[in-house]
Amino acid sequence: MRVSGVHVFSYTLPLSTPLFLKGAEVSERRGLLVRVTADDGTEGWGEAAPLPGFSRETFDEAAAALCAIAASWPGQPLPVPAALPDDLCPNLTLAPSARYGMEQALLAASGRGLTAWTPGRPLLPVSGLLTGDSAFVLSDAERLRAEGYRCVKLKVGRRPLAEDARLVREVRRLMGPAPQLRLDANRAWDLPDAVSFARMTAAYDIAFVEEPLADPDLLPALFARCRLPVALDETLAERGVAAFDDFPDAVAVVMKPTLLGGFCRTRSLMEAAEKKGMVPVLSAAYESGVGLQGIVALAAMTRVTTAAGLDTYRRLAADVFEERLPLSGPEIDVMDVCRTDRAFRREMLTLITP
Repeated sequence: MRVSGVHVFSYTLPLSTPLFLKGAEVSERRGLLVRVTADDGTEGWGEAAPLPGFSRETFDEAAAALCAIAASWPGQPLPVPAALPDDLCPNLTLAPSARYGMEQALLAASGRGLTAWTPGRPLLPVSGLLTGDSAFVLSDAERLRAEGYRCVKLKVGRRPLAEDARLVREVRRLMGPAPQLRLDANRAWDLPDAVSFARMTAAYDIAFVEEPLADPDLLPALFARCRLPVALDETLAERGVAAFDDFPDAVAVVMKPTLLGGFCRTRSLMEAAEKKGMVPVLSAAYESGVGLQGIVALAAMTRVTTAAGLDTYRRLAADVFEERLPLSGPEIDVMDVCRTDRAFRREMLTLITP
């Protein structure tokens, strides 16, 4: 089969509540969808949604890269690999989000939909996300407990240190001892504060804290001074595989495929992390339903057993699909999420290629 057409669309989705990304308030999510059509009429969709403050490329840069592909790719052979290869776009130099979108679209088109790549993995565990003011967090923790979540992630670092520690204690009390409790500080603390936080929360059985330090080069000093379990996130996007050797004491690695550069790149990094004894955790970055379908499919392809961080989807007040993805609950049905028959809200999409 060959590619008969590539089309790029932009979207803008409202958020239910604003996001604060690296100090900037964001009230809407902008992204791009790429549609690859094969010469037999098969379509595959992918998403490129750079996250402001976290992605190295801008929205305009990702759009320009995909528009260039749209002009030059028709007529190219459509890869139909038996398994996920090392690189689906070997001759293309693409920013991470654009590569993710293109790889997703190619896989979906060549495999007759993403479900063709997810055999034998019917269910995927997911993590609930706790963020907002303390009262809302505690109310949401009660809801997650009632719904049977076995893993939750609490955002910390935006409150006074002692208040964060008290909130961790209350969330643990509400959830009980069984669910895994993850924390995400987004590089909020200096070294003394991180050490203090570790001591104040040592009794609460924390699975890990993502990126506790404003200066990740101080992580070895943190490991030497306390037993805080740390997960890498932004550091992995910045340093790539070198992060595993730089910080071998990290216990986990949070992997956002749209920030890391696609399916193949993320799979490679997951394998490298596991060889170092670190747990890979797949996570979303406020993508629409299209991008989330890709993350779910990747989790199934690679047989990830840890809970995936997909609860950012709740922050979208609308989606590009008419029917929202069934992502609530402690585990999700992979085949149902990755269905290809979901109708798009065409009024949400703006064609930006001829």
